[in-house]
Amino acid sequence: MKDFWMYLLPSGFIASLLSWLINRRRERLKDLKDEHTVYRELYEDLKELIRNQSIEHGKLRRKICRLERITERISDCRYRNQCPLVHQLSLHQKGVGEDGESRNSEAAARGDPAA
Repeated sequence: MKDFWMYLLPSGFIASLLSWLINRRRERLKDLKDEHTVYRELYEDLKELIRNQSIEHGKLRRKICRLERITERISDCRYRNQCPLVHQLSLHQKGVGEDGESRNSEAAARGDPAA
């Protein structure tokens, strides 16, 4: 019976089995580390992208608020009939579509020259 086991199990079988188990565990840990590294890099890239988009969004909001204030002040300007910018704004509003058409009709009802 002893010879039978000696024939089935070569001399370095136990050592190779232990080294295979250790290497398998080491490879799993290495794969997990690589995966976490990739996720961390993706997270950092996404965080940077969101930060840049937030900054750009803030700039656009400030520009829109400024434009709204300027367009509100147009109706109070005493030179609005001669102003070429009012004419350009009215042309732009006509090209907007249905929303622009409703604004133009409201402006015409108020008697604004931009209509």
